[in-house]
Amino acid sequence: MKKMEEIKKFGIFKEYHERDNFVYLSIDSGDFGISSDLFQKLFNFFFSEDVLFEHYKINNDCLYEKSTANISLLYRNLKKFIDEEAFEVEYNYDDCDEDVVEIVKDEIAFFEEFSIRRDKIGKIGEYLMAIILEKIFEYVCIIPKSNLTTSYNMSVYGIDNLHYIPNENVILFGESKFTSSLSKGITLVSKSLEKYEHQIKQEIELIFTQDKINQLRLPMSLYKDAIENFIDIETFIKKSDIHQLIVPLFIAHGVETSPQKIIEQLKKINRHQFLGMETKYIVISMPVINAVDFIKATSLHLSMLIREYEERIKGSI
Repeated sequence: MKKMEEIKKFGIFKEYHERDNFVYLSIDSGDFGISSDLFQKLFNFFFSEDVLFEHYKINNDCLYEKSTANISLLYRNLKKFIDEEAFEVEYNYDDCDEDVVEIVKDEIAFFEEFSIRRDKIGKIGEYLMAIILEKIFEYVCIIPKSNLTTSYNMSVYGIDNLHYIPNENVILFGESKFTSSLSKGITLVSKSLEKYEHQIKQEIELIFTQDKINQLRLPMSLYKDAIENFIDIETFIKKSDIHQLIVPLFIAHGVETSPQKIIEQLKKINRHQFLGMETKYIVISMPVINAVDFIKATSLHLSMLIREYEERIKGSI
Protein backbone atom coordinates (compact mmCIF):
# COMPACT_ATOMS: atom_id res chain seq x y z
CA MET A 1 0.00 0.00 0.00
CA LYS A 2 1.46 3.33 -1.04
CA LYS A 3 2.15 5.68 1.87
CA MET A 4 0.03 8.81 1.96
CA GLU A 5 1.91 12.08 1.79
CA GLU A 6 0.99 15.33 3.46
CA ILE A 7 -0.55 17.63 0.86
CA LYS A 8 -1.21 20.97 2.56
CA LYS A 9 -1.28 22.75 5.87
CA PHE A 10 -4.26 24.79 7.06
CA GLY A 11 -3.59 26.59 10.31
CA ILE A 12 -3.24 23.86 12.91
CA PHE A 13 -4.14 21.06 10.48
CA LYS A 14 -2.24 18.82 8.11
CA GLU A 15 -4.38 17.77 5.17
CA TYR A 16 -4.06 14.35 3.57
CA HIS A 17 -6.30 13.40 0.69
CA GLU A 18 -6.91 10.95 -2.10
CA ARG A 19 -9.55 11.91 -4.65
CA ASP A 20 -12.67 12.87 -2.68
CA ASN A 21 -11.40 11.58 0.70
CA PHE A 22 -9.77 14.03 3.13
CA VAL A 23 -8.16 13.72 6.55
CA TYR A 24 -7.49 16.76 8.74
CA LEU A 25 -5.04 15.80 11.46
CA SER A 26 -3.93 18.29 14.09
CA ILE A 27 -0.30 19.24 13.51
CA ASP A 28 0.57 18.79 17.18
CA SER A 29 -1.10 15.36 17.44
CA GLY A 30 1.34 12.59 18.11
CA ASP A 31 1.65 9.08 19.39
CA PHE A 32 1.05 10.24 22.94
CA GLY A 33 -2.37 11.79 22.40
CA ILE A 34 -3.39 15.43 22.49
CA SER A 35 -2.60 17.91 25.23
CA SER A 36 -4.56 20.69 26.87
CA ASP A 37 -2.49 23.11 24.79
CA LEU A 38 -3.69 21.44 21.58
CA PHE A 39 -7.27 21.51 22.81
CA GLN A 40 -6.89 25.26 23.22
CA LYS A 41 -5.46 25.62 19.70
CA LEU A 42 -8.32 23.60 18.23
CA PHE A 43 -10.85 25.69 20.13
CA ASN A 44 -9.23 28.91 18.91
CA PHE A 45 -9.41 27.68 15.32
CA PHE A 46 -13.11 26.80 15.45
CA PHE A 47 -14.45 29.34 17.94
CA SER A 48 -12.48 32.54 17.43
CA GLU A 49 -14.70 35.61 17.45
CA ASP A 50 -14.12 36.33 13.76
CA VAL A 51 -15.03 32.75 12.81
CA LEU A 52 -18.18 32.91 14.94
CA PHE A 53 -19.28 36.25 13.50
CA GLU A 54 -18.72 35.06 9.93
CA HIS A 55 -20.64 31.82 10.51
CA TYR A 56 -23.64 33.38 12.25
CA LYS A 57 -24.03 36.53 10.17
CA ILE A 58 -27.33 37.13 8.45
CA ASN A 59 -27.91 36.97 4.64
CA ASN A 60 -25.02 38.14 2.48
CA ASP A 61 -24.03 41.07 4.70
CA CYS A 62 -20.38 41.82 5.28
CA LEU A 63 -18.89 40.80 8.61
CA TYR A 64 -21.04 42.87 10.86
CA GLU A 65 -20.18 45.22 13.67
CA LYS A 66 -19.27 43.61 16.98
CA SER A 67 -22.01 45.47 18.78
CA THR A 68 -23.66 44.44 22.02
CA ALA A 69 -26.66 43.15 20.05
CA ASN A 70 -24.45 40.95 17.87
CA ILE A 71 -22.41 39.70 20.84
CA SER A 72 -25.75 38.78 22.39
CA LEU A 73 -26.60 36.81 19.24
CA LEU A 74 -23.35 34.84 19.53
CA TYR A 75 -24.02 34.30 23.24
CA ARG A 76 -27.43 32.77 22.53
CA ASN A 77 -26.06 30.53 19.78
CA LEU A 78 -23.15 29.30 21.89
CA LYS A 79 -25.46 28.39 24.76
CA LYS A 80 -27.10 25.83 22.48
CA PHE A 81 -23.90 23.75 22.67
CA ILE A 82 -23.98 23.51 26.49
CA ASP A 83 -26.35 21.70 28.84
CA GLU A 84 -28.06 24.05 31.27
CA GLU A 85 -29.16 21.12 33.37
CA ALA A 86 -29.39 17.37 33.15
CA PHE A 87 -32.63 15.94 31.81
CA GLU A 88 -33.86 12.90 29.97
CA VAL A 89 -33.76 12.89 26.17
CA GLU A 90 -35.97 10.55 24.19
CA TYR A 91 -34.32 9.08 21.11
CA ASN A 92 -36.47 7.98 18.19
CA TYR A 93 -35.39 4.65 16.67
CA ASP A 94 -38.33 4.31 14.27
CA ASP A 95 -37.31 2.82 10.91
CA CYS A 96 -33.71 2.32 12.13
CA ASP A 97 -31.86 -0.89 11.34
CA GLU A 98 -30.85 -3.04 14.29
CA ASP A 99 -27.13 -2.44 13.77
CA VAL A 100 -27.70 1.34 13.76
CA VAL A 101 -29.77 1.16 16.96
CA GLU A 102 -27.03 -0.90 18.60
CA ILE A 103 -24.31 1.60 17.66
CA VAL A 104 -26.34 4.65 18.71
CA LYS A 105 -27.24 3.10 22.08
CA ASP A 106 -23.62 2.13 22.61
CA GLU A 107 -22.50 5.68 21.80
CA ILE A 108 -25.11 7.17 24.15
CA ALA A 109 -23.96 4.91 26.98
CA PHE A 110 -20.29 5.62 26.23
CA PHE A 111 -20.60 9.42 26.41
CA GLU A 112 -23.21 9.55 29.18
CA GLU A 113 -20.78 7.60 31.36
CA PHE A 114 -18.78 10.83 31.34
CA SER A 115 -21.89 13.04 31.79
CA ILE A 116 -21.88 14.13 28.14
CA ARG A 117 -25.25 14.15 26.37
CA ARG A 118 -25.17 12.63 22.89
CA ASP A 119 -27.32 15.23 21.11
CA LYS A 120 -25.00 18.03 22.27
CA ILE A 121 -22.09 16.13 20.72
CA GLY A 122 -24.08 16.03 17.48
CA LYS A 123 -24.48 19.81 17.51
CA ILE A 124 -20.74 20.29 18.05
CA GLY A 125 -20.03 17.88 15.18
CA GLU A 126 -22.33 19.84 12.86
CA TYR A 127 -20.55 23.07 13.78
CA LEU A 128 -17.04 21.61 13.29
CA MET A 129 -18.06 20.41 9.84
CA ALA A 130 -19.47 23.81 8.92
CA ILE A 131 -16.28 25.64 9.90
CA ILE A 132 -14.05 23.23 7.96
CA LEU A 133 -16.21 23.72 4.86
CA GLU A 134 -16.10 27.51 5.32
CA LYS A 135 -12.48 28.04 6.44
CA ILE A 136 -10.70 25.40 4.38
CA PHE A 137 -12.93 24.75 1.36
CA GLU A 138 -14.20 28.38 1.26
CA TYR A 139 -17.85 27.41 0.81
CA VAL A 140 -20.65 29.69 2.00
CA CYS A 141 -23.04 28.64 4.78
CA ILE A 142 -26.60 29.13 3.49
CA ILE A 143 -28.08 29.18 7.00
CA PRO A 144 -26.62 27.91 10.29
CA LYS A 145 -28.75 25.02 11.53
CA SER A 146 -28.73 26.40 15.09
CA ASN A 147 -30.69 29.40 13.76
CA LEU A 148 -33.61 27.01 13.33
CA THR A 149 -33.81 26.08 17.02
CA THR A 150 -36.09 27.98 19.35
CA SER A 151 -34.67 26.70 22.65
CA TYR A 152 -31.24 25.74 23.99
CA ASN A 153 -32.22 22.08 24.37
CA MET A 154 -34.02 21.67 21.06
CA SER A 155 -32.46 19.44 18.40
CA VAL A 156 -32.65 20.16 14.67
CA TYR A 157 -33.20 17.17 12.44
CA GLY A 158 -32.66 16.70 8.74
CA ILE A 159 -29.58 17.69 6.76
CA ASP A 160 -26.77 18.74 9.10
CA ASN A 161 -25.23 21.50 6.98
CA LEU A 162 -26.32 23.55 3.97
CA HIS A 163 -23.59 25.29 1.98
CA TYR A 164 -23.19 26.92 -1.40
CA ILE A 165 -20.22 27.15 -3.78
CA PRO A 166 -19.89 30.72 -5.05
CA ASN A 167 -19.94 31.10 -8.85
CA GLU A 168 -20.82 27.44 -9.43
CA ASN A 169 -24.55 27.27 -8.61
CA VAL A 170 -24.03 24.15 -6.51
CA ILE A 171 -25.77 23.45 -3.20
CA LEU A 172 -24.15 21.12 -0.68
CA PHE A 173 -26.21 18.91 1.64
CA GLY A 174 -23.90 17.82 4.44
CA GLU A 175 -24.07 14.92 6.90
CA SER A 176 -21.92 14.91 10.05
CA LYS A 177 -21.16 12.33 12.74
CA PHE A 178 -19.13 12.61 15.94
CA THR A 179 -18.37 9.12 17.21
CA SER A 180 -16.00 7.36 19.58
CA SER A 181 -14.40 5.53 16.64
CA LEU A 182 -14.14 5.90 12.86
CA SER A 183 -15.80 2.55 12.13
CA LYS A 184 -18.96 3.57 14.01
CA GLY A 185 -19.07 6.89 12.16
CA ILE A 186 -18.73 5.15 8.79
CA THR A 187 -21.56 2.74 9.61
CA LEU A 188 -23.90 5.55 10.67
CA VAL A 189 -23.04 7.70 7.63
CA SER A 190 -23.56 4.76 5.26
CA LYS A 191 -26.98 4.05 6.75
CA SER A 192 -27.97 7.72 6.52
CA LEU A 193 -27.14 7.79 2.82
CA GLU A 194 -29.60 4.98 2.12
CA LYS A 195 -32.46 7.41 2.87
CA TYR A 196 -30.69 10.65 2.02
CA GLU A 197 -32.73 11.62 -1.02
CA HIS A 198 -35.81 11.90 1.19
CA GLN A 199 -33.81 14.04 3.61
CA ILE A 200 -32.73 16.39 0.82
CA LYS A 201 -36.33 16.81 -0.35
CA GLN A 202 -37.48 17.57 3.20
CA GLU A 203 -34.65 20.04 3.75
CA ILE A 204 -35.43 22.06 0.63
CA GLU A 205 -39.10 22.24 1.59
CA LEU A 206 -38.14 23.32 5.15
CA ILE A 207 -35.46 25.89 4.37
CA PHE A 208 -36.23 27.38 0.96
CA THR A 209 -39.45 29.13 1.93
CA GLN A 210 -40.63 32.73 1.78
CA ASP A 211 -40.48 33.17 5.56
CA LYS A 212 -36.76 32.30 5.59
CA ILE A 213 -35.72 33.99 2.35
CA ASN A 214 -34.21 36.99 4.16
CA GLN A 215 -32.00 34.73 6.27
CA LEU A 216 -30.40 32.84 3.38
CA ARG A 217 -26.92 33.58 2.06
CA LEU A 218 -27.63 32.85 -1.59
CA PRO A 219 -27.47 34.92 -4.80
CA MET A 220 -31.14 35.81 -5.02
CA SER A 221 -30.85 36.54 -8.75
CA LEU A 222 -30.72 32.74 -9.12
CA TYR A 223 -32.96 31.56 -6.31
CA LYS A 224 -35.56 34.17 -5.38
CA ASP A 225 -38.13 33.16 -8.00
CA ALA A 226 -37.70 29.45 -7.29
CA ILE A 227 -38.13 29.99 -3.55
CA GLU A 228 -41.11 32.33 -3.80
CA ASN A 229 -42.91 30.01 -6.24
CA PHE A 230 -41.89 26.68 -4.72
CA ILE A 231 -44.05 23.72 -5.76
CA ASP A 232 -41.79 20.69 -5.51
CA ILE A 233 -38.11 19.71 -5.62
CA GLU A 234 -38.10 19.02 -9.36
CA THR A 235 -39.52 22.45 -10.16
CA PHE A 236 -37.09 24.11 -7.78
CA ILE A 237 -34.09 22.45 -9.46
CA LYS A 238 -35.32 23.39 -12.92
CA LYS A 239 -36.05 27.01 -12.02
CA SER A 240 -32.67 27.36 -10.28
CA ASP A 241 -30.82 25.70 -13.19
CA ILE A 242 -29.02 23.30 -10.83
CA HIS A 243 -27.21 20.45 -12.57
CA GLN A 244 -25.14 18.91 -9.77
CA LEU A 245 -25.39 18.07 -6.08
CA ILE A 246 -22.47 17.77 -3.70
CA VAL A 247 -22.74 15.77 -0.47
CA PRO A 248 -20.04 16.46 2.14
CA LEU A 249 -19.70 13.70 4.74
CA PHE A 250 -17.89 14.58 7.96
CA ILE A 251 -16.77 12.21 10.71
CA ALA A 252 -15.04 13.54 13.83
CA HIS A 253 -13.87 10.51 15.72
CA GLY A 254 -11.62 9.04 18.34
CA VAL A 255 -8.99 6.30 18.24
CA GLU A 256 -7.76 6.16 14.61
CA THR A 257 -5.03 8.63 13.58
CA SER A 258 -3.26 7.04 10.59
CA PRO A 259 -4.27 9.08 7.48
CA GLN A 260 -3.51 6.16 5.19
CA LYS A 261 -5.67 3.70 7.14
CA ILE A 262 -8.45 6.26 7.58
CA ILE A 263 -8.66 6.99 3.86
CA GLU A 264 -8.83 3.28 3.05
CA GLN A 265 -11.83 3.05 5.38
CA LEU A 266 -13.50 6.17 3.93
CA LYS A 267 -13.35 4.61 0.46
CA LYS A 268 -15.73 1.89 1.64
CA ILE A 269 -18.65 4.31 2.03
CA ASN A 270 -21.21 3.53 -0.68
CA ARG A 271 -21.82 6.74 -2.64
CA HIS A 272 -25.35 7.13 -4.02
CA GLN A 273 -26.73 9.39 -6.75
CA PHE A 274 -29.71 11.56 -5.79
CA LEU A 275 -32.64 13.14 -7.62
CA GLY A 276 -31.43 11.74 -10.92
CA MET A 277 -28.55 14.24 -10.88
CA GLU A 278 -24.79 14.03 -10.91
CA THR A 279 -23.84 13.70 -7.23
CA LYS A 280 -20.31 14.28 -6.01
CA TYR A 281 -18.93 13.60 -2.55
CA ILE A 282 -16.45 15.23 -0.20
CA VAL A 283 -15.64 12.78 2.62
CA ILE A 284 -13.82 14.31 5.59
CA SER A 285 -12.27 12.69 8.65
CA MET A 286 -11.13 14.74 11.65
CA PRO A 287 -9.36 12.50 14.17
CA VAL A 288 -9.52 13.81 17.75
CA ILE A 289 -7.79 10.75 19.27
CA ASN A 290 -9.88 10.78 22.45
CA ALA A 291 -13.47 11.83 21.79
CA VAL A 292 -14.39 12.22 25.46
CA ASP A 293 -11.39 14.42 26.31
CA PHE A 294 -12.00 16.55 23.22
CA ILE A 295 -15.68 17.13 24.02
CA LYS A 296 -15.00 17.83 27.69
CA ALA A 297 -12.25 20.33 26.84
CA THR A 298 -14.39 22.00 24.17
CA SER A 299 -17.34 22.24 26.56
CA LEU A 300 -15.12 23.80 29.23
CA HIS A 301 -13.74 26.42 26.82
CA LEU A 302 -17.27 27.11 25.53
CA SER A 303 -18.52 27.66 29.09
CA MET A 304 -15.70 30.13 29.71
CA LEU A 305 -16.41 31.97 26.44
CA ILE A 306 -20.14 32.12 27.22
CA ARG A 307 -19.40 33.66 30.63
CA GLU A 308 -17.07 36.18 28.98
CA TYR A 309 -19.79 37.24 26.53
CA GLU A 310 -22.33 37.43 29.35
CA GLU A 311 -20.05 39.78 31.27
CA ARG A 312 -19.45 41.91 28.17
CA ILE A 313 -23.18 42.23 27.57
CA LYS A 314 -23.97 43.10 31.18
CA GLY A 315 -21.08 45.58 31.29
CA SER A 316 -22.48 47.49 28.32
CA ILE A 317 -25.98 47.84 29.75
